Amino acid sequence: MNIAVCIVEDDAPAREILADWVRHASGFKCVGAHGSVEAALEHLPAEKPSVVLMDINLPGMSGIEGVRRLKPMLPETLFLM
Repeated sequence: MNIAVCIVEDDAPAREILADWVRHASGFKCVGAHGSVEAALEHLPAEKPSVVLMDINLPGMSGIEGVRRLKPMLPETLFLM
């Protein structure tokens, strides 16, 4: 069984490196990688990640506010900031 991971990071090269690490880690799969909380709000409910790696300092909505909004939609998901 693979652990589904989603990444929310505005720095595109960092986001791709993290996604690549997750893709190549045994027992994990990357189900999404987003550059903003706004994009994450749109996609995460359908991606159903077990874990979200959330940047705190994002353009627009902060990662902290993003977790506040996403947690009620994904109560079983672990958010790491």
